[in-house]
Amino acid sequence: MKPKPQIPHNVIILINEVHPFHIISPGATEGFSPPFAFVLFIELIFGTLYPAYYSYKAVKSKDIKEYVKWMMYWIIFALFTTAETFTDIFLCWFPFYYELKIAFVAWLLSPYTKGSSLLYRKFVHPTLSSKEKEIDDCLIQAKDRSYDALVHFGKRGLNVAATAAVMAASKVKLQLRAHINISGATDTSSASTASSSPSVERERGWGERFSQYFV
Repeated sequence: MKPKPQIPHNVIILINEVHPFHIISPGATEGFSPPFAFVLFIELIFGTLYPAYYSYKAVKSKDIKEYVKWMMYWIIFALFTTAETFTDIFLCWFPFYYELKIAFVAWLLSPYTKGSSLLYRKFVHPTLSSKEKEIDDCLIQAKDRSYDALVHFGKRGLNVAATAAVMAASKVKLQLRAHINISGATDTSSASTASSSPSVERERGWGERFSQYFV
């Protein structure tokens, strides 16, 4: 019986390192999906760079129709990339998961299916229109809370920095004081030694004169 072809061991290691949730065991043969790096490359080229270039052309030409078309695409693509952050973790085991992602990006981009425009007009726009006020209120509250948190942590950071500066200044002051005390003690001992040396010489001279009378 002819043995089944197996995936090379080095390819298995590369795929598992690139995408740890898409684990392939050695000896795997059937049901093999394209590696995560390949899917990421396809999404980068056709899902990001290609639409970005045509968005640039729409802005440059000031074509309102094209501009609206690509704005709808970017809104749908932003929702798609947000969703795939979680589906890549929990649904990567699903058969043909990566092939379905590539097909979905192609469906969004195709001028025949107009998938991004269809999803936006049928689902996204009505949902956002009905929830727009609540979303705006949540964003304003989040902005205010983030500003208050930033001010609070900024004040704490300034207090910590001021305390550290005061402690460092007091430590330097103590070190200088200790150094001055040591220098003063050294100077005092040197002065006392210098002041006592003339008296010793004077006593030695009197001793030599006194000894002359007994020679």
